Amino acid sequence: MPISAVSRRTFASGLTATALAPSHLAKAQSAANYPERPIKIVVPFPPGGGADFLARLLAQKMSETLRQPIIIDNRPGAGTTIGTDVVAKAQPDGYTILQILRDMPLNPSIYATLPFDTAKDFAWIGMAGAGPFVLVANPAVPVKSLSDLAALSKTQPGKISYGSLGTGGIAHICMETLKQHLGIDLLHVPYKGAGPALNAAVSGEVSMTIAALTGAIPFIRGRQLRPLAVGADKRAIQLPDVPTIAEAGGADTILPQYYGFVAPAGTPASIIETLNAALKRALELPDVAEKLIQNGIDPAYSTPAAMAEIIKQDMARFAKLVKAIGIPPQ
Repeated sequence: MPISAVSRRTFASGLTATALAPSHLAKAQSAANYPERPIKIVVPFPPGGGADFLARLLAQKMSETLRQPIIIDNRPGAGTTIGTDVVAKAQPDGYTILQILRDMPLNPSIYATLPFDTAKDFAWIGMAGAGPFVLVANPAVPVKSLSDLAALSKTQPGKISYGSLGTGGIAHICMETLKQHLGIDLLHVPYKGAGPALNAAVSGEVSMTIAALTGAIPFIRGRQLRPLAVGADKRAIQLPDVPTIAEAGGADTILPQYYGFVAPAGTPASIIETLNAALKRALELPDVAEKLIQNGIDPAYSTPAAMAEIIKQDMARFAKLVKAIGIPPQ
């Protein structure tokens, strides 16, 4: 090969390397100095619920560690997919992160198409908490246990109603799984969120609902709702006399909720480590643990790797459940 050709190629390669070097250097320096400006947590739910409460509490404590403000951006709608899509398409620089619930690994089995790939478009930061769902009935409904419900529903098939947070949501999937397990027929009435579903059960518009313990506790304490079973591996500290769903005869049909945080795929590992460390430190603070438990959420820290495995297992689990229940993709 002529020397001139080699020289031209070498010169061109040098130009490319020179052009790219500042960009790579700037990115590395940005990651090393992270965070340099406020961070935004997208919460795919309206203000005021358990998810919003947890996000705001942890944002306050994590901002003290990171020495930057953390802003909450509520983006509800479409079964959490609106807020999730915002983060999937955000710059992977650690300044836009997403709070997730168990709906995230469920949605690929519910929606025919999603504007993002749940398995590939996110970097896992870590789990933050776990909270049981509780099956609650209006006091006017003559049931005090799951066995009472099964017996009553068999005398009135399709007439006893339950409200859910929406078709295809985690509460809907759990109740349909419970129906199959007990061999009963209940009428599903979907609502646009946990608040409306809870209010419908309190008013008697529906006979019962599944709700996060966080939202249901005030109504239970006020005797406006009667708890039948808790969806968790052990009894809730706040409701020690209420059996778990397994103890009540419902196997593991009602799954507990969980809360975690993710970033866009491609976020530098050093930034993920920084966020995870701040999350871990916040969850270890006694006042944070106390406030979470008072609101029906157990602190439940995890590493990014452990969170990735939980999501992977749940995606496979929900794919089987949705198929067995027979819910068509939306």
